[in-house]
Amino acid sequence: MVDEDPKCEKLEERVTRLEEDNKWYKEKFNEIEKRVESIDNRSWYILGGVIITLITTAIDIIVRLLH
Repeated sequence: MVDEDPKCEKLEERVTRLEEDNKWYKEKFNEIEKRVESIDNRSWYILGGVIITLITTAIDIIVRLLH
C-alpha cells in the first residue's frame, strides 16, 4: 500500500475549504445583488414621483399665470 504524501492531504483539505468559502461568498454576492436591484427599482420609483410632482407643479404655476 502506497502512503499518501502529507503535503497532498493538506493541499486537498485547503482546496476543500476554499471551495466551501467560495460557495459562501457566491451566496452572499447573490444576496447583495438582489438588494442592489431592489434599491435600484426604488430609486426609479422615487425619481418618477419627483418628476411627476415637478411637472404637475409647473403646470399649476402656468395655469395660475394664465388666469
